Amino acid sequence: DGWTSARDPCGGGGDPWYGITCEANASSSNATHVVGITLESNQLDGTLPASLADLPRLRALDLGSNQVVGTTPEAICALRELETLELLSNSVSGTIPSCLANCTKLVKIDYSYNSAPGLSGTVPVSLCALRGLGYFGLQYTTGLTGLVPDCFGVDQPNLYTLALEDNQLTGPIPSSICNASSLVILLLHDNHLTGPIPRCLGDLFQLQQLAVRARCSPL
Repeated sequence: DGWTSARDPCGGGGDPWYGITCEANASSSNATHVVGITLESNQLDGTLPASLADLPRLRALDLGSNQVVGTTPEAICALRELETLELLSNSVSGTIPSCLANCTKLVKIDYSYNSAPGLSGTVPVSLCALRGLGYFGLQYTTGLTGLVPDCFGVDQPNLYTLALEDNQLTGPIPSSICNASSLVILLLHDNHLTGPIPRCLGDLFQLQQLAVRARCSPL
């Protein structure tokens, strides 16, 4: 599989390492770059290395369903080509780096089902700047606090899943979500949300699944 016997993850003319996707450099026939790491369900353990920042062309990082522990290094924010960040079903802890907003090509962020101690801190407001974001999953991470940012959905026309259930979020459901015209799934239940459910959610014609079981008033 190359991980223990070869230095070049792209194979040096042969097959790349298991779980690694490479592409040739358009400006050089000899150079290749790692663009994908897909190693879900491989019983991996340990922490996320800051050296991931040494892969500037990386577009996909999928380490879901492993035993990854520790925090998300801010070095990941240097991956300006990153489109997919999947760390679900691990034991990742700490805060979500607000600097992920620097990864402006992100389409999917998934931290769901990270076991105790789980994530902590708040949902970064900065992530509202990710215009191409389609999937944002933080469900069953149990430890997130604070408000649901009142900018989610504004200028995010591709957002189709917003899953924040089973945390410690407080405050109202922001009406900004009603701007997410592509929204199909909205999961906010099992938090500590209060106040009315925005009536404008009824105008989201693509919406198929809505779960807001909380201390909220009905429509």
